[in-house]
Amino acid sequence: FFSSDVVMFVLVHIRDTIKLPPTEFAKDFYSLIKDEINGRYTNKVLPGVGLCVILYDFVKVGEAVVHAGDGAAWVKVEFREVVFRPFPNETMTGQVIASDARGLTLSIGFFHEIKVPPHLMQEPSHFDAEQGLWMWQTGDEEGAELSLYIDVGSDVLFQVTEVQIDNANWAQPPPVATPPARGARPSDQDEAPKAAEDRYPM
Repeated sequence: FFSSDVVMFVLVHIRDTIKLPPTEFAKDFYSLIKDEINGRYTNKVLPGVGLCVILYDFVKVGEAVVHAGDGAAWVKVEFREVVFRPFPNETMTGQVIASDARGLTLSIGFFHEIKVPPHLMQEPSHFDAEQGLWMWQTGDEEGAELSLYIDVGSDVLFQVTEVQIDNANWAQPPPVATPPARGARPSDQDEAPKAAEDRYPM
């Protein structure tokens, strides 16, 4: 999954304070933290970083602290998150899920918004309006002309030319949680992340 041949995923080191509701205390401690982290981050966009996929592992898990008048347990956690972040010129395999005169839309399973506009199609290609498909003109070994349709549902190789994330269509993780000040120990408040950049220590 993280071999040198697959670089569209990266591991991002994140620091956060996780709130564990008292109604869930009967669950396994680490499983509960894992569920809370995945709920906060999975399918969320970290601005300037990429699309969060799933928790990879824990780096450091602090002690659970319960503050007076709150009831929830607050845990400072450092963990590594699998993040989808393709790089320009990277070659990937996707499945065609839509085809029209504006180009192709591809899916890689968990992400379905990869666009291939007409000017980036392999040349010479053109859109067959009657079939509703793009067609690539090529030739066989004997020089005869071949017309190869790019069918919806087929797998294709594509090269990343640009990465754009529409923040309006993708939610971001909530801000780093802050325990209630009342009843909190001074040392807890001093160590709590105070700025957005503290969320990504590495």
